[in-house]
Amino acid sequence: MPRQGAIAVAGRGTTPAIRRLLHEHPDAIATTTTTLDRHGFGGLLLAAAGVRSLAALARAAKSVRPLTLALDTGGTRFGAPPVSFLRQLRRHPGLLVYACDDFDGDGLGIPRTGRPAWPPAELARIVLVANLQGLGMSLHEVASRAAAFAPLPRERVDGRHYAAMLSAYLDRCPPSTAISVLLTGVTPSRASIARELAAHVVAHVRGRHPPLRDPQVAVRVAATLDVDEGAFEVLATSVDRRSRAALHGVCAVLLPADTSHPAAAPARTAAAASAMSGWLRARPAALVVVVSHDAPARAARAAVAAARAGIPVRVVPDSGRGPGGALRAAARAVPAGFALLIGNASSDPSLIRMLGGLGTTMRRAVLVPVRGARVTHPIFYPADLRGALGRAADAGDLLRSQAHRVVYLRVDGDALANRDRVS
Repeated sequence: MPRQGAIAVAGRGTTPAIRRLLHEHPDAIATTTTTLDRHGFGGLLLAAAGVRSLAALARAAKSVRPLTLALDTGGTRFGAPPVSFLRQLRRHPGLLVYACDDFDGDGLGIPRTGRPAWPPAELARIVLVANLQGLGMSLHEVASRAAAFAPLPRERVDGRHYAAMLSAYLDRCPPSTAISVLLTGVTPSRASIARELAAHVVAHVRGRHPPLRDPQVAVRVAATLDVDEGAFEVLATSVDRRSRAALHGVCAVLLPADTSHPAAAPARTAAAASAMSGWLRARPAALVVVVSHDAPARAARAAVAAARAGIPVRVVPDSGRGPGGALRAAARAVPAGFALLIGNASSDPSLIRMLGGLGTTMRRAVLVPVRGARVTHPIFYPADLRGALGRAADAGDLLRSQAHRVVYLRVDGDALANRDRVS
């Protein structure tokens, strides 16, 4: 278990895995990002109708372990606490998060697309669980609630089905988060398939889409017969060469200070050096710098500093058409497949790193930091909005059109704003 940050657990056979982790690490707190069976994971389960009541219960039971927290929505299953509550828990040692229990109807638990896969917390590790007891059975026999929504073919489950399930989850893992895959139900007759799946996991992570490929990310595959009490056999471990980037899949976009925020007008020459230094310390995977026609020295400094740091850089001249023009020019210069983290000379390096890491974790959310009652910078835009940014009249116009995906991050406190929303 990590000393800080959350462990997100997903896949088929998740509940026994979390129960085992809670047994081995009784100081941990467990929660969920989706829904939770009323039996919980063992130990004490606290549920409340509202966030304030849940927080009060958690404080009252702070010395009781193991502990599971959830919201009682009145249905047959408990619900997930909101984004703001999960963010408050993110520094708790040994936080376990049950994530992504949505199914596409295939019976093996392949996650739905189009939703954030992981919780809005700093993830120290992702554990993917695959129970091999379904090998040789029909999809009908291994299906859970998915069978009620869609008819399933009668084909027999083999290693290809499990490889597809693991690939679907691996594609949604944040690029720099350590990955553990736990194969359960591994009998001697299934040992060869388990080894094939272990090789598949390592090859898939190393072959991810280039913007999301972190050569340094740690991967481990283990196998056991019974996750509740059995011993684990490590089938594969892999850590590649050291990576120079920290924010994989993120292109930092530095706009001129006087165009990226109406109220910000610091002297360009005074701010340029410190701004470039801060952005480069955050180590994005790529950098785009928009410079006005009267600041050629700034363009030269940007190119030299980024080249020395080993970060690909593009210097784009400002079109002179106001904030919207600078934004459109920058978005068009961002390499395809990269998310955008757009800010100005005053952006704080720690805030840059936090937003970049959180953005690649939540994947589809637009992250907007807020100080007091005012929106600040930088703003994180997912990769699929790059084209829309290249056509938008201004940032506000795009944020209004994507309101269902916007999460407001209060950066002058420890919690998210109450307005946080995500699809």
